[in-house]
Amino acid sequence: MPINVSSQLSAHIPLKDAPAAGLRDPRALAAAVALGLAYFLGAKLGMTFSARTYPVSLLWPSNALLLGALLVTPSRWWWLLVATIVPAHLMAQLQWGLPLPVALVWLVSNVIEAVTGAALARWSAGGRVRLNSVRAVVTFLGAATAGSVLSSYFAAVFLRLAGVELDPVEIWHARMLSNMLATLTFTTVIVAWWDASRGLRQAGRRRMGEAGALLLLLAMLGVAAFGLGWIPQVSSTQSLWYLPVPLLIWAAVRFGPGMASLTFAAVSVLMVWGSTQGRGPFPTALERSEEMALQLFLISLVVSQMLLAALVEERRQYGRRLSASRELFSRAVHASADAIAIANADTGVVLEANRSWRALLPHERRGVAPARLAPLAPYLDAADAARLAAMLAEGVEVRDVEMVVRDVSGQVHNALITLSPVMLPDLECMFFVVPDITPQRQAELDAQEQRQQLTHAARVASLTEFSTTLAHEISQPLTAILSSAQAAQRFVEQQPGCTPAIRSILEDIVEADKRAMVLIQYLRRMVKKGDVETALLDLNQLVQDVAHFMRGELLRRDVQIALKLAPDLPPVRGDGVQLQQLVLNLMSNACDAMQHNDTPRCLTVISQAGERGGVHLQVCDTGPGIKAEHRARLFEPFFTTKKSGLGLGLPICQKIAQAHGGSLRLQPLAPHGTSFWLELPQA
Repeated sequence: MPINVSSQLSAHIPLKDAPAAGLRDPRALAAAVALGLAYFLGAKLGMTFSARTYPVSLLWPSNALLLGALLVTPSRWWWLLVATIVPAHLMAQLQWGLPLPVALVWLVSNVIEAVTGAALARWSAGGRVRLNSVRAVVTFLGAATAGSVLSSYFAAVFLRLAGVELDPVEIWHARMLSNMLATLTFTTVIVAWWDASRGLRQAGRRRMGEAGALLLLLAMLGVAAFGLGWIPQVSSTQSLWYLPVPLLIWAAVRFGPGMASLTFAAVSVLMVWGSTQGRGPFPTALERSEEMALQLFLISLVVSQMLLAALVEERRQYGRRLSASRELFSRAVHASADAIAIANADTGVVLEANRSWRALLPHERRGVAPARLAPLAPYLDAADAARLAAMLAEGVEVRDVEMVVRDVSGQVHNALITLSPVMLPDLECMFFVVPDITPQRQAELDAQEQRQQLTHAARVASLTEFSTTLAHEISQPLTAILSSAQAAQRFVEQQPGCTPAIRSILEDIVEADKRAMVLIQYLRRMVKKGDVETALLDLNQLVQDVAHFMRGELLRRDVQIALKLAPDLPPVRGDGVQLQQLVLNLMSNACDAMQHNDTPRCLTVISQAGERGGVHLQVCDTGPGIKAEHRARLFEPFFTTKKSGLGLGLPICQKIAQAHGGSLRLQPLAPHGTSFWLELPQA
């Protein structure tokens, strides 16, 4: 079924605006005038390739010129191009003596073929039609063949209806081959050169000279073999068929679709021209028996040449993309801050290395086993080199393996090592990527040290809040010790033999001293700045120690404490000082939250075993609670709701919980109050 011209136009602009849009565009007018002139000349040329007794030309260029114009111009111009060829077609056909009905049949069939072929070719190509790949060539051939078959069928039917006494099947067959040959001869030139015009402008003198020599040699050979009557013919045997083939292959291989289509067009026109003059291998080509042989020979020749040119162009484009990819890869490798090298997997010889590699591992060292590690192994410890060799031997992927690398000066670097086998043509290589992460590791150590200092500072700062209570707690046992010592002195002076009384006094002194020492040791642990020391801990005992330490503060603030500690609680592994700091901070915050309470101030600490093997600790208060807008920011550093707070206590508590593999979260209580949940994994 033919495709309507208006449907193609309306795909781009409204139909009512199409004529005005085309007429206002000077490029469309110029294209229409050029097409009209070319169509007329093509029709005159096609008539010279026709027998007077038969209405189908051996080669009819006009259809191919119209199809080529539709393929390389915007579809909004199509109506103007089709309108332009009408007078050119009728003028040429009527001058030749064809009846008007026959001329109109040819006109309609020509338009059907061109529009159908152009629409199918553009649709199958997804837009612009090109001949630079095998797929594109096959698609173009399919569209052109479909248009030729369809239009030839309508032409045969219309001629039969017009009263032409010829076999419709013969007309369909003859016109289909004629138009297919014309399309492959002329349309390919238009499409290929429209696409190759930019490359032609950029071609060098040597390439232009080679192209000129090819065309000149082809013209001389073609004219001598098939050409003009006033030039002596070399021979009339069928060996002349193959004389242009080497030059056509040369054009396809060296220059691609553009030159391939141009050289074939020259050969096709010369061969058809010579055949109509009774020369060449087809001296009787105007007879039906010879006409088909010539057309099939030329069609098979051009299809082979176009596919060869497309295949060569695909390889050429692949080579350009591969070259560009290699260039991009090379630039990326050399611009990378990571040390990168490519080495021969069999010999260990470095084939390519960037500046970072040469700065870190500048000397190539051979003779190291295994060869796959030769560029890197001398800079690793023996144990690390053996570990990498074992991973390679077992086929384990070596990716971002952190190791210590010593450069040629002996300086130590922390590095992440990645080794990947790479297959180049006929060569197996190893790809080394060794980013130096020494600054990163140093920054991590500095950050860890700063976090420890901040945690220590926050711990000391929190203890200062208990200074009054601590002074009272320590002064009580010290006062008791002093009073007991003075009483013992008096007993000794007054009753030298009173041993039981002195013994009782000494026991009081020891108990008071122990109490003071417990407080002092607790303070020393909390104030001490040192490395993290992990051990198995009883969370219940840790809570009791903190509660004992806070006893005086709780009394001073009138806070009642309730410890609901689950028996047989699983132990946890962690740093006791840090976890004590966490619990102390949570209990201290609970006291702060209740300082303005008129209702009873109750601090509840609950411990229990988790459902999945962890340990949970819940610290609850009966304060007013935390506002909803503050909850999301509660664990942000330096965010605080206290007038004198720094906003570091809860963020540090969360960091401590995370460092122990646990978590700390907030849960509001109803009708008021706040609960903090500490979850720690079981040891």
